[in-house]
Parts: sequence; structure tokens; C-alpha cells
Amino acid sequence: MPWYGQAFQLYRNEGTTDGNVNNWLDVRLVGADPGALGSLAHGSNRDGIGTRLTLTSASGTQYRQIMSGSSLGAGDQPAAHFGVGLDVKVKSLKIDWPSGYTQTYTDLTANQRLVVTEGAARIGTDPSRGRSLSLCDGPPH
Repeated sequence: MPWYGQAFQLYRNEGTTDGNVNNWLDVRLVGADPGALGSLAHGSNRDGIGTRLTLTSASGTQYRQIMSGSSLGAGDQPAAHFGVGLDVKVKSLKIDWPSGYTQTYTDLTANQRLVVTEGAARIGTDPSRGRSLSLCDGPPH
């Protein structure tokens, strides 16, 4: 519905076909649930709600927090989306879980959807986009 007599507008995001050459990174989180996690008595909730993410690339540092319940009648995005402009690499991704557990990954490639499980040493790519699950080697720091 237009505001104050203005015409309707259609916004299309067609990615590279529309001239957008910017890079991005999506991060979906999976909490460890109530079981013990290392020296911690329990893990975080399954959806990672409350988790804070810090991404650093050549362009700077960005922050996201996974939230829920911020809109009446609609859900929140369960993943954190970072736009990294022309940067093709992410220097570091730090994940501070509500349980107190912290994971840091370095030297990540842009333009992928990652799945990070609390306490896991490797990152998976999101298979829900028709890709097979692949893992990035290397322990969290």
C-alpha cells in the first residue's frame, strides 16, 4: 500500500545480473543444547538466540546478534548476514555464545552460507541451498 498517495514501487535484487558485485557471508548457528560443553555446565539454545558475532574483513569490523521475538506475527532471520563489499576473504569471525563459549575462525572465503555448531572444530556449509555438506578444516582458535 503506498503512503500518502504515492505510487507503488517494486524493488528487485537480482545480484550479479543487476550489476551487484559485492560479497557476503551468511552464518547459521546451532547451539549445543543443555548438555555439558567442555568446562561449561551447559551449551546454548539450539537456535543460537542471543549469540553475538564479530566479523573482521579488510573493509572493517561488523557486529550481529541473533535475536527472536522482535516483530509481532513474524519471525526473525535465524542467520547472521554480513555484506563485505569487494572483500573476497574474511579475516576473522568471532562467535560469543550465550553459554560463555567462544569460537573464532580465520581466513574464511566470502560468498557462502556457513553452519557453525557450538563447540565444533569445523564449519559446515549450508546444505539447504542444494549443496552437499562440506567442512572447512581447522580447529577454532
